[in-house]
Amino acid sequence: MNFATMLLAAAGSHGSFSFHHQLIVASTVIVVTVLILLGVLARGQIGIVPRGFGAAFEHVFDWIDGLSQDMIGPGSRQYVPILMSFFLFILASNWSGLLPLPVFNVDSAYASQLSAHSNEGHAQPDPATVIEGETPVESEDHHLHFAYEAPTVSFNTTLALAVISFLAFNFYGIKKNVMPSAGGHHHDHEGDEHHAHSSGGIGGIFTWLGHFIQPTPMLWNSLEGVARYALVPLLLVLFLCLNIVEEVARILSLSIRLFGNISGEHSVKVNLLGVLGKFLNQSLSALKVGGIGSGVFHFGLAGLIWGASVFATLLGALAGFIQAMVFMILSLVYIAHAVADEH
Repeated sequence: MNFATMLLAAAGSHGSFSFHHQLIVASTVIVVTVLILLGVLARGQIGIVPRGFGAAFEHVFDWIDGLSQDMIGPGSRQYVPILMSFFLFILASNWSGLLPLPVFNVDSAYASQLSAHSNEGHAQPDPATVIEGETPVESEDHHLHFAYEAPTVSFNTTLALAVISFLAFNFYGIKKNVMPSAGGHHHDHEGDEHHAHSSGGIGGIFTWLGHFIQPTPMLWNSLEGVARYALVPLLLVLFLCLNIVEEVARILSLSIRLFGNISGEHSVKVNLLGVLGKFLNQSLSALKVGGIGSGVFHFGLAGLIWGASVFATLLGALAGFIQAMVFMILSLVYIAHAVADEH
């Protein structure tokens, strides 16, 4: 049993996980393990003058803490840990897909057994079929070849992150309204008659639920007569539906944006490397039969593709950082909106 086989076994072969899903779970375990080890190492390097990974983690913490202070104000530090977790996990996942990791070999019979066992009672495709845009190759020695895939290449991962973010900012919103003193926000709004504070307790629950019908109360107060009683109830239903759709759209926005950008970059890299391999093979084949001109020509094309792949890798590193930052900042914006006092 080689290293790749052990990873698949660790990922689990029970339930409804397909062979590809087990690979994603294995890559997620690798990323989380690396982050935990780096965190333990950084903790030992934090002091009066941080060094190494300790200094790097402290810079990231201070950066996110500064953003939180600007958007939320006093008491914002309590939200930094989850925001920093989002940023580091997504960044590490995105960048892990850019590493020149080796291709693993798994016995095809074992891979088929895993896939069949995880989906008993269903027709099973051969494990050497298309896996999210990639076609693993089964060689003559009956081994399945596959490459490492970043966790964020899978929509399941990005959707899970979006759902966690959704649950987090709604939890913080409920907590702030039910226990206003626990939020740590202190604002001086003396003289502002339009500012509303949560009463806490059960009343806080209704205050939080009230944001689903906004801005209906303002319209109720601004309209009079027949317009108030005829128009506002209809608008209440409309705004309720729109606000619910907005909440669900946040999950889709967070998950699809991250998945689309990272999977697109991943596909570009895989296609470039595939073309690079074909040109190199054609160059070697031509040189073997004495076709010097054709061999040099294809080798030159391979060099151009290699340069394009390097550029795509650097662009992918930048995109990976930007997408991790965007996910973190959007989650911060949603948290800030959830814990803000209503105006």
